[in-house]
Amino acid sequence: MTVVAEASETVTVTGGGLAGDAFRLAREHMAALAPVWFAFAAWFTAQTIWRHATGLEEPGPHALAAELGDFALALGPSLASAVALRVLAGAPAWRLDRGLVEYVGLTWAASVLSGGAPSVIGDLTPGPVGVARLPILIVQLALVVVLIWLGVRLQLWPVGRLFGAPATAGQSWRRTRGAVWPYVWGFMLVVVAPFVPALVFFKGYAASGAAPLAIAAAAAKAVGAVLAAGVTLRLYQLRGAAEPAAHDG
Repeated sequence: MTVVAEASETVTVTGGGLAGDAFRLAREHMAALAPVWFAFAAWFTAQTIWRHATGLEEPGPHALAAELGDFALALGPSLASAVALRVLAGAPAWRLDRGLVEYVGLTWAASVLSGGAPSVIGDLTPGPVGVARLPILIVQLALVVVLIWLGVRLQLWPVGRLFGAPATAGQSWRRTRGAVWPYVWGFMLVVVAPFVPALVFFKGYAASGAAPLAIAAAAAKAVGAVLAAGVTLRLYQLRGAAEPAAHDG
């Protein structure tokens, strides 16, 4: 099938439209998405338990082994999201090829870099909680906003590679102009419902250490991850690579 059928830099992108399409795609491919959801849930469970056991949820310096383990666990969601994107697009999902390797490598690197930057700033500037740390919190918030904006502007690069298109960072940058905040809004619309129970279960796990709560939190978070993949796919289909990739499926 043709993964990008309507791609154009001038196509209007709305958050509500992206979210609605993501829900529709999830319904259409629900059976095929089941193992992907399970993979997300398994990795999120492992990551949650690892971070709790090694103290990574707490601020401050951490052991190098704990940090390296967390970085390694970040590979799981990247791989699962690649499969989810292919399932939702109706493309061969579980094929190991260059596109999969490039997608996982690019998104994993982005995850590691974006996940570490705000906390590094906090770690390098210790101080009392309260007004004295307000400037640091403002800088961290600003950095998060910048990282989100950069991430969406470059989003089509790894997705295009996944589908075999000759996508580049510059191409993605041009074709996501005006689509950043609609994408963010669409993302928020699909993850807010799973996020609430995930947060409740996670708080319970953090307080008690009960593994079933970690599993429940991960299962809810996995639903949001699958739906988020649908939002990303629709952005790619609307604004994707100039030379769309075709898959037979």
